[in-house]
Amino acid sequence: MRRQHVFLVLDLLFGEKVIALSVDHPVWIVDSLLNTPVVHQLWHQSKRDKQSHLSLTLFSQMEGTAIEQRLCDLLLTIDEHHGEASFCREEAYTRLTVLGLELTHALAEELLCSDFRVYEVLLTGFSVETTASSS
Repeated sequence: MRRQHVFLVLDLLFGEKVIALSVDHPVWIVDSLLNTPVVHQLWHQSKRDKQSHLSLTLFSQMEGTAIEQRLCDLLLTIDEHHGEASFCREEAYTRLTVLGLELTHALAEELLCSDFRVYEVLLTGFSVETTASSS
């Protein structure tokens, strides 16, 4: 079974950088003035070119919700779509890269309790692996 690397973009200014990511990876990206038009363009282009491999999901910011809580909610949803239990996918994800959020100690602890281990800290985010992928 092939394993997936999923990207979660929380950066409101990510914009056109999503184009390169979405070529090879499922991407979940936050709705913003800069991100949304690019996502719509990619959806339109994918439909026109009949590219069914595009996996690009736009999600709302949910004002008033702490980013850490929003991340936990999104992880559950991403797991439903890309995890081992997903009935839609032949390949489950084992790595998730979060862009646009600094990894704090508290967040790392929360991720560990949610069956993730920190794989890499990046300048603009971090990558985690599912604990199932390390066994």
